[in-house]
Amino acid sequence: MATKTKVKKVADPTPVSFIHNDLDFKVATLANFGWALQAIADKTGLTKSQVSYRCRQSGVSVKAYRNGRNEHAIRIVEAQKVLFSAKEIKEMREKMEEARAAILQKLRK
Repeated sequence: MATKTKVKKVADPTPVSFIHNDLDFKVATLANFGWALQAIADKTGLTKSQVSYRCRQSGVSVKAYRNGRNEHAIRIVEAQKVLFSAKEIKEMREKMEEARAAILQKLRK
């Protein structure tokens, strides 16, 4: 007996508009904050291809945030300078180095 497969209905294409379409604007905004394509697709109900297309149309690169090359990532880094003193940053680095050394020591055993 043959099984029926559900065919996903594809909506008629609409022009991408970041001014008149809130969903397109949301995709560009989430991508600008470094959300992964799959996460944006899950949040908006679009496919990864649709999200990728909208990102290309808006000129937004998801990787730009992760690589520290967009305005939001730069602001986050600059805010850390205000949030933590040089002494606190030094202490955090020392703790991280201690944790790293402990992990390496366990791996070597």
